[in-house]
Amino acid sequence: MRPRSLLAALRETLTNAAKHARAHRVDIEVTVDDTDVVLRVRDDGVGLSAGRPDGLGLGNLAERAAVLGGECTVTNRPEGGTEVRWRVPLSVVR
Repeated sequence: MRPRSLLAALRETLTNAAKHARAHRVDIEVTVDDTDVVLRVRDDGVGLSAGRPDGLGLGNLAERAAVLGGECTVTNRPEGGTEVRWRVPLSVVR
């Protein structure tokens, strides 16, 4: 992956939170275990609208993860806001 893919994913999630979510708070978590690198970005914004197609940014996040053998999920949080979970194998980071 090289670290720049992780940074690009983080930049995209933060851009989405700033432009679309109207969030007041964004929490960022990066974890690494024996197999994966996981980026989680949670905001307290308006969440995803039902029936709204994903924009280019969310599509790019998913595509970038898939190309690297990972996945990206975007969900509404029960307490409000959105969570993006972007996971790729650790082997592509090294």
